[in-house]
Amino acid sequence: MYSRQQLADGFRALGVSSGDIVMMHASVRAAGEIAGGPDQIHLALKDVLTDEGTLIMYAGCPQYA
Repeated sequence: MYSRQQLADGFRALGVSSGDIVMMHASVRAAGEIAGGPDQIHLALKDVLTDEGTLIMYAGCPQYA
């Protein structure tokens, strides 16, 4: 199980830093178990980006696809 801090550390290890612009599209199931639930993934990324960065996420609704 991954914590929000472990996720943030992983994003930093990938080279993500404060002020970056990141487009995120992820399979929550592929990420594995996350302490606190799947929302911790984007919250950890926002922790790394800080208020200076931009997080762009895909939103889809299968009903209208």
